[in-house]
Amino acid sequence: MIILDLLPPELQTKQLHQRRLRRWQITGIFFVVMAVICLLGVQAEIITFEQRSQRLSAELTQLQTSARNNSAKDVTQKTTAVNATVNILATALGTPRAWAKDGSSVLSILPANVTVQKLTLQDNGQIQLTGLAKTRAVFLALQEALTSSPILQNVTTSSTASKKDDVPFDYQAALKAPAP
Repeated sequence: MIILDLLPPELQTKQLHQRRLRRWQITGIFFVVMAVICLLGVQAEIITFEQRSQRLSAELTQLQTSARNNSAKDVTQKTTAVNATVNILATALGTPRAWAKDGSSVLSILPANVTVQKLTLQDNGQIQLTGLAKTRAVFLALQEALTSSPILQNVTTSSTASKKDDVPFDYQAALKAPAP
């Protein structure tokens, strides 16, 4: 395909100049539109920031008013009331026990050659310890360890060292109250 431009050179120059001018105009319009869009975005951010600032200012004023209306005396009275309620509940419910620690403490005072078949820990602090002592001497050592234990009280048993070997035992005791 062949294109022939039959316009005289002056008109060709004028047409070329008009095309360049139109490109510059389109480019300028593009930059103006982009600048307007950016300015609108910035303006939207400014409006959002101002609204957030007003909300925070209103919230601060409300908190300051609330702080002025609640004197330290009121807060102290409310705190004292809450503490009294907590103390009443602690007294009513008792001190919580560390049952795993209590169980391992009981087991740690047992002499060697004692086989524990059952260790029962009840909510009220009562324990039951059932098992076998290898010998009569071990049974007597067990009885001494349990009765002289600093963590147990009211140690009782109906078991006796009636056999020489594999002496069965069944002890009941109460755990001493934990220190507050």
